[in-house]
Amino acid sequence: MIRRDYIMRIISQLIKALGKLSGLITAKQFKEAFDYGSQQSKELFGLDFRQLLDSAPEEIMSEEMRKAQGVLDSMGNYFTMMCEVSSNMGDYETAANMRVKALFFLETAESESKSFSLDRQVAINELKENLF
Repeated sequence: MIRRDYIMRIISQLIKALGKLSGLITAKQFKEAFDYGSQQSKELFGLDFRQLLDSAPEEIMSEEMRKAQGVLDSMGNYFTMMCEVSSNMGDYETAANMRVKALFFLETAESESKSFSLDRQVAINELKENLF
């Protein structure tokens, strides 16, 4: 039960964070989006933003997260949005770091999912095109 509660809390926090990030990005409020997304790293992953940047994607994901439906896609979306925000702010090094993490989570979601997601495939292809 504790494990399920933990996963539900993470999913709820991810959904809230993605919604707010999306609104800020749509409004082209990139500085606010970056600040908010950076603050959320502690809530979502237990790491401050600098630690998040320095961590390999495999270190960020717990086994519970790997097995929970939708968590990997949401994590991939978080890193994709933070990549977009960083890029729009001219911080291309952070954007590249976020892009690699987003690609890892979306590809992991793809390999472990029992269903096909066209949106996920499109996101993976876009990330790969802009990787280098």
